[in-house]
Amino acid sequence: SPWRDLRVYNPISVMYALTKGRFENFWFRTGTPTFLVNWLKEKPWRIPELERFPVGAEFLEAFDLENLRVEAVLYQAGYLTIGEVRDEEWVLTYPNREVRRSFQGILLQGLCDWETRPRVLADELGRAIRHLDWDAVREILNDILSYIPHTLYLRADERFFHTVFYLALALSGYRAESEVLTHRGRLDMAVRYEGENRVFVFEFKAGISAEEALKQIEARGYADRFRSRGLSVISVGVSFDPAERRVSEIVVRINKG
Repeated sequence: SPWRDLRVYNPISVMYALTKGRFENFWFRTGTPTFLVNWLKEKPWRIPELERFPVGAEFLEAFDLENLRVEAVLYQAGYLTIGEVRDEEWVLTYPNREVRRSFQGILLQGLCDWETRPRVLADELGRAIRHLDWDAVREILNDILSYIPHTLYLRADERFFHTVFYLALALSGYRAESEVLTHRGRLDMAVRYEGENRVFVFEFKAGISAEEALKQIEARGYADRFRSRGLSVISVGVSFDPAERRVSEIVVRINKG
């Protein structure tokens, strides 16, 4: 809510929690947004941007059925809320962890033609990254990509692969920040697992070598902001082959903080 003193709770989640005596993902289970996911699959939209999406104060007035905006639909449906108000700008974000993880999970399943296996693979991806097993990371990502229908690959570019990787990482337990602004540009993704003293800095390329992605991380100093905080930085260049629809190469460099 844009009114900071107003608190909102979900009565369905509360009633289920009181009845069962435990906290679970009750709210999201009451309705699977199949129509919304299928609609988003047709939109040239960067899902990672939904973590923090700035809009103008006139945002609530602009709901045109003939020209629907993704962020407006998600806000009206309750998947986004106003997390911050600054001057004439509002910042949309997920209302809580339950909604974030549930929505990201259903999006990944939607991209993968409603298969359930990619959810399991997301957990395996998180474990592989935690153990720095980059061969396994590449194999798991390719396994996830194999579930995506070929029709969605017609517009496969860095943004497409970025979104798939972001969704899988988010479900694995890592907190992924996309398009992180630095003084020399925007890095594709910074990933950190809660409680760890290290951060993974990712740069994605489609049809360009992973080594070139790694060089961009270093040339633009994307890791500097994390090193200055004493974190161990692991720079990761990822190359996707759009023709083969697979991750072709991952190059990694580890730097201490």
